[in-house]
Amino acid sequence: MKLKVTRSCRRHGARWVCLLLLPILPAIFPVESTAAVSLKGTLTTEFYGRTTAGSEHFRPYQSLRAQMRLHDSRHGSIAFKTYSRWTTDILDAGPDDPQFFVYDAYLRYQTPRRVAELSVGRQFVFSGAGSDLLDGVRLRIGPYRKAKLELLAGSSVDRLDPETVRSLADFLVMGGRLSYKPIAALPLGLSWHRRENDGVLSFHRLGLDGSYSWRQFRMYGRLARNMIDESFATVLFRTGYRNRPWQFSAEYLYREPSVSANSVFSLIEARSWRQLRLTGQRSLPRRLRLNSQLQVGLFEDSETWRFGVGLSTAVWRVDWFHQSGRGGDNNSLRGSIRSNPVHGWTLYGSASLGRYRVQEQQQDHSDAHAISVGASRRVAGCYDLRVEAQLLRNAVQSNDTRLYLRLSRGFAVGAEGGN
Repeated sequence: MKLKVTRSCRRHGARWVCLLLLPILPAIFPVESTAAVSLKGTLTTEFYGRTTAGSEHFRPYQSLRAQMRLHDSRHGSIAFKTYSRWTTDILDAGPDDPQFFVYDAYLRYQTPRRVAELSVGRQFVFSGAGSDLLDGVRLRIGPYRKAKLELLAGSSVDRLDPETVRSLADFLVMGGRLSYKPIAALPLGLSWHRRENDGVLSFHRLGLDGSYSWRQFRMYGRLARNMIDESFATVLFRTGYRNRPWQFSAEYLYREPSVSANSVFSLIEARSWRQLRLTGQRSLPRRLRLNSQLQVGLFEDSETWRFGVGLSTAVWRVDWFHQSGRGGDNNSLRGSIRSNPVHGWTLYGSASLGRYRVQEQQQDHSDAHAISVGASRRVAGCYDLRVEAQLLRNAVQSNDTRLYLRLSRGFAVGAEGGN
């Protein structure tokens, strides 16, 4: 989830400057002179160029992930975390360009031994039953006798007007999660998430989840109850078995569309859907693996079948897929390769060649091709460089070429990461 700041952000630049200066707050934290101070993060520059029929786009990205942390064994730790990204389209700027995206900007305090944790600010939260980007607080307490408690509250962020901190009376978000482990192999969780929009209840769910591990078996289950219309929103069960040379997994998923109760789209009758997925893998001589999967989508009046089989190693992979039923027919051959032929360089590539038909009334099948090649390496001992070229073609786009460039550098100063 992302926070989108348009041109209005420039009129409030001081607010964002103050936000980024919040790391100085740890200076008031009462710790001894032996406290450890650290600053670490990643600066990333990206360029994404795309040429389609009749249009060209070239979009640079600049992003920052950073955390400043002050830690003392007697008093705990306090940290400021932020993740932001700036972008614009140089060749074909839209009405919202340039754009500034903020994902995280919050203060977090942890008590000694991490018995409790308090986060205050703009943050993405997930309670198990729902998720939101909010301006508010999140409190975690635990472990205590195999139990942990998490509570959250705040106002949801409007992506179209992120400069405004909305009122709790009209856009309140509340949630929580209680985790409990009766035994080490059986973690359980009870979650709750509630959201209001313009003072009207728009989302309210109660969730229950748990997992169990026993020898080569792994199981996981999750239920989510829609408390507004008293129906099950999600039912998920997943199990796996691993005993060389075999590995199997099975999954059943039932889900209803997630539409706000006070949205105009809630007036449209929506149908839930079910999905069954089976996968299998067997190790073969010469480090080969045989992979297979079967996926069935079940609707009230139709079905979708998808089957795949292939071979893979640590260097390459080849798969054939077939789909039929609702959503059309599709046959495709896919392959990928990744190797290190030269010291320091990683070369990779992938290709997908297929023929598809979206509707039964369509007599002929259309071609769909997707090819990408790329390279990555460590440059000057501290920069990570990645270059990738892509070519796509289908019934709609006859010539779609793309170029991607990424250069990033991590930094760490202080006791945790060194100088």
